[in-house]
This record gives sequence, structure tokens and C-alpha cells, in this order.
Amino acid sequence: MAKYDVYIGSFKKGEGAAVLKCIFDDDSGIIGEADRIDTVRPSYLSISDDKKTLFAILEANEIDGVYGGGVSSINVSKEKMELISSQSTHSKGPSHLCIHDGKLIASIYGEGALVQFDIDPDNTIKPISNLIKLHGCGPDKERQTQPHPHHVCLTPDGTHIAMCDLGLDRIFMYPYDKHNGISLGAKEIPCPSGSGPRHLIFSNDGRFMYVLTEMGSTVLVFSYNKNADVKLIQEISCLPVDWKGENTAAAIRISKDGNELIASNRGHDSLALFFINEDGTLSSKGYIPTQLWPRDFDYAPSGNWLLCANQNSNTIVVYKKDSSNFYIPHSVMETDIMPCCIVWGNKIG
Repeated sequence: MAKYDVYIGSFKKGEGAAVLKCIFDDDSGIIGEADRIDTVRPSYLSISDDKKTLFAILEANEIDGVYGGGVSSINVSKEKMELISSQSTHSKGPSHLCIHDGKLIASIYGEGALVQFDIDPDNTIKPISNLIKLHGCGPDKERQTQPHPHHVCLTPDGTHIAMCDLGLDRIFMYPYDKHNGISLGAKEIPCPSGSGPRHLIFSNDGRFMYVLTEMGSTVLVFSYNKNADVKLIQEISCLPVDWKGENTAAAIRISKDGNELIASNRGHDSLALFFINEDGTLSSKGYIPTQLWPRDFDYAPSGNWLLCANQNSNTIVVYKKDSSNFYIPHSVMETDIMPCCIVWGNKIG
């Protein structure tokens, strides 16, 4: 019988905001809360390679009277989670993070910047060691009045940190090396005007980059070659052709076998399901209905299940793939934290 630790980030403000540690039973498809640690709006999470330390973005404008949001490291190697350290971002509205080579790189959505922290061997986060400020605006007079960096991740060849900027309709590729981290001189990859790129993911073989646009509700498919050489080869909608309501796309994932891509829709409240063709392009397979505001989701490590965090329903819904390779609801965990991020930990059985 296989079980896994799984950690849930929270979008709740004020009292009750927490990171949840849950146990997922891969045989029964049931998830349940095992522990929690209270903290300030820990929206997005990342876990160390050994899965003993969890890192969290604290998506706030002020913490304990100090201007700006923050980042935290949490020991999850024991039965009870324990806070290791926290540092201020000294700027409001951090949104995403990645961990590589003893460095934490965070995007600052609220003030248009990337910040870098060094991490000690005991996983204590040190003060900011590097800050890159962005400038400019996009065409939307309400949502793109300034840069809004969001998702950050390392490219497959390890040469750049890729960052989605919703405010500038750009993907920035910042040079990266394991000794110094990020540096200036980013390559800029334009996205369609007003599309608002939010999250991205690379194909399992590293040959393609898939960019999810929050405002456009599309997936942009790029070919990817080493040193951040990319070319746009497809743009495909995440919505049905007859959908007329408002929608903002949120998260994007690829299946364990690399054959399937899913993107979440907030508004349409669905998971858009795509087949990945041999040439990297996508073909729509339909829509999986969700509860309200599916902010994040992920495949179970075994690949047998799909878990979805529905922020405005306060639920984690577990889906199982049926005989037609579609997903049907299997179980539900109620929460009180506005769940918004799912990160897998260790296998525990």
C-alpha cells in the first residue's frame, strides 16, 4: 500500500492561513489532513530535492509591521512541521519561487522584480543577495500598468531562469549559473498583446515550452533548443468555442508519461485537457468540470490520480482516470484555508 505526503498552500488572509501537510493513499484515492503550520498567506510552495524542506512564498504586502511579503523554509522531515527561517522580500506581493543550487529565486508580482536569496546548508534563508527590477507596461489599462512577474523555473539545460511577466506580455530568460545565480542580460520572448503569460512548463524531453496565458486563456507552444532558443509554433485556447463568460487561466501541468497536458480555468471552472502530439503541438481532448476557482492541480506521483485545489470552494478534489482516459471525481477533502498550491513530498508506505 503506497502513501505520500502532500503539501497544500493557502490563499487565505489573516487568522487561519496555513500550510497543510496531508497524507494521500494511492490505493484508495483518499486524502486527509495530518498536520498544519500557521503562517502568512503561503500561496506557492517548492520542496527540496531530498523532500525534507519546504519553501513558501508569503504573498503579503506587510508582515509584522515590516513592508513587503516574505519567504520561509519549513522542516517537513519530522511528523510535525517546524519553521526554520523567514526573510522579508522588502517588496509587496511575491508570487512564485524556485529552488536550485542553494538559492531561492522569487518573483515579485506586486512591484515588478526578481529577488534571490542564498540558503545555508541547514536550510536557513539568508537576506536578499540579488534584486533585478523590471520596467514598462502592457496594453491593458487595468491589469498591465506595470511589470507583473509570476512563474519562475530553471530551463531544461540549466542555463537560464525562465520567468513569465503578465504585465509586459513577455517571457524573460535570465542567464543562470549555479555559483552566482541569476544575472542581467535576459532574452525577451514576446507573447500575444494583452495575453498576460502566467505559468509555463517544459515537455518531459525538454524540447518544447508551454506557456499558459492568464488573460488570454490560451496555451502558447514554443520549440525549445539549448541556451533559451525558442520559436512559437502554436497558440490554442483553453476554453470551449461557445464560452462567453469571464475566465482567467491559472496552472499548467504535464502527465508523468509526457502524453498529456492540462491547464486550469478559473471562471469556466474546469481543467482543459490536451493530447501532446509528436511534434509538440496540442490537440484538445475536452474539459474536466471542477469546483470553484481551480487555482492549482497536479498528478499523483504514481500517475493514477489527479488532485485539484479549488480555492473558492475550499476543497481538494481527487480525480481518477476512467476507461476512456477521461477524469471523473473520486473523493473530496474539505479545507478551511482557500487551497491554492499542491506539492508532493515523500512516499511513506
